[in-house]
Amino acid sequence: MNGPVLEPSLDFPALLYKLLPGIYRDKDARGELQRFLEIASLPLEELEVSIAQLYEDLFLENGRAPFIPLIGALIGVEIDPTLPERVQRTEVEEAFAFYRSKGLHDPIGQFAERVTGWRAALIDFSRKVAQVPFVPDLNPVIPYRNQSVGENPPASGNFFFRADQALQPLFDRRTGRPITRQAMAGRESEYAGIEGRFAMRDRGVDLFLPDPTPRFIPLAADLTDFANPKMPNGIALILLPNQVAIDPELGRFKIVPPIPLAGNLRVDFHVLVPASVAVQTFDLRDPMQIDRLNRSDDAAPHTLDIRRPRRPTDRIGRYHFDNLGFFFTLGRRMSNQRPNILPPGSQSGHFSFDGRLLGVGDTAGVSIQLQDGIDGSPLTRQKLDAEVKEFCGTTRGFTLRVNGIDLCSPDFQPAATPRAADLSDFANPKTPSGAAMTLASTEVAIDPQLGRFKLDPTGLGIAAEQIRVDYLLAPVQNHRGTAPAALSETVHDIFGFDPQRKMIVLRDGEDGMPISVKRRLGSAPADFHGRRRGWTVYRNGVDVSGVLLQAEEKDLEDPTTPVTPGRLAVDVDRGRFKFPAGFLSPADLLAVDYSDEDAAGEEQLLASFLQRSPKLLPAGVVPVPIDTRVPHVDPSVLE
Repeated sequence: MNGPVLEPSLDFPALLYKLLPGIYRDKDARGELQRFLEIASLPLEELEVSIAQLYEDLFLENGRAPFIPLIGALIGVEIDPTLPERVQRTEVEEAFAFYRSKGLHDPIGQFAERVTGWRAALIDFSRKVAQVPFVPDLNPVIPYRNQSVGENPPASGNFFFRADQALQPLFDRRTGRPITRQAMAGRESEYAGIEGRFAMRDRGVDLFLPDPTPRFIPLAADLTDFANPKMPNGIALILLPNQVAIDPELGRFKIVPPIPLAGNLRVDFHVLVPASVAVQTFDLRDPMQIDRLNRSDDAAPHTLDIRRPRRPTDRIGRYHFDNLGFFFTLGRRMSNQRPNILPPGSQSGHFSFDGRLLGVGDTAGVSIQLQDGIDGSPLTRQKLDAEVKEFCGTTRGFTLRVNGIDLCSPDFQPAATPRAADLSDFANPKTPSGAAMTLASTEVAIDPQLGRFKLDPTGLGIAAEQIRVDYLLAPVQNHRGTAPAALSETVHDIFGFDPQRKMIVLRDGEDGMPISVKRRLGSAPADFHGRRRGWTVYRNGVDVSGVLLQAEEKDLEDPTTPVTPGRLAVDVDRGRFKFPAGFLSPADLLAVDYSDEDAAGEEQLLASFLQRSPKLLPAGVVPVPIDTRVPHVDPSVLE
């Protein structure tokens, strides 16, 4: 906002002409004198506008951008001039409310959200976090969450649960016993992806979900020799694509092409350490965490302050945590949105979270992938089904409101029950596992992978126009008509979408989720090739995506990778594409449409926030940024 453009309040040409003696006006039959006065009055108009603007510059709402820091300085607000003008004005406008507020929690949280535009969660650790040692007689089971894996040699598909590739038998917390090959054989689905046993994820997506494409099938195996995998009974095992051989006794697993990038894989597993004392951190107010001790009569028998000073130089208090942890997950908050009923104007009870204008008779709407606000991973049907209360009606997931009342709260009557569902076909809803679903009149089916929900308006006593939704989408910026960058001086058919030759991750232009993640969840290449939400390639102004060249997904780390004739090879995790041999001529001009993440802009906002936030906190309190997102791995840096 640059303030309104001021117009002169007086008609100076008419005023000057009127002030002339009448004899001059009478002799000006051709209007030459009047036109001269119009030119002569221009400086007067500029002076009047300038004087009027000086008055407007005294006020925050209408003042020009360079004056915002000066106005802020009058009330003790230090403004970062590199921030967007909207943020600068808002910060000065809310300064007095901030000064008058009591405590730190609400003011600092509001400040973080206002400056960055991101969802912020402020965690105060004082009197909350304790360290509890497991003593030997408890047979401690150590859970390892979200661990990196090892691979040897690189790109071989020979993986280790431990990043250091050490031998690591897996333990089953459910039975209290080690997981053996024989125990897993024939019952792999009862172990893979199950809480208390082990799980594998690629960029936050569980490899063993029932509905991703491609789906990975777990197989118990003996991987003593990676080159000669065997079944638990000793028979040679021949692995097929999208199968995972898992050796729980050695902590190894093997995948044949297509092989996920090792750096994008994360695993959960449990280890039995019967003769050690392992310290774990617990939230004393979370009974589910404390239950892990199996000491309901004395939940925290060995409690100590994790910030107790250990050295005289420790600048911390004895009973408080003097750092404020800013956990941030980048994304887009869609607040108080009107969802689309499908088709528009009906009372079908079929809705899409996306509320953009649709054509008459549209029964599909725009599909969008909702984001988990904790780690930025996709909110899948399986994840929602397992923890529906964690996501429905919370800032972590989404909210459905009718006349301002959350459908998932006890205040809404009749009580509504949210259920995770597959709503690919509204007429035939299914459970996340693929079974047919029958909905009661007060149940609400929600599909976070398509951004859809289904309910019975009559059973809930509501009308479609009363519903509003909040939800989270991944960050994205769209580029249209940019010139791609040539990536090789010897291979003239390979290009990078980014003009600066940066390695980028292509994202869905509608919901911001990485396209590789969308593919894992079932989307097809045709959903993105030549589409506005994916990528489009132009040669001499003509779109060659789809009609002339169909898409094929390929690893284009090596510029010499061959391309099938009649195909356009696209590497969505490197932001590269390559034409088939002989398709281009030296005189051809190229342009591309694509979407990625504005990493530089996000870093600038975060850096500005962290630079200025200590001045708003009490002395000695330090803000600590904690990025909760599922990390993306640059394939070029993998060993």
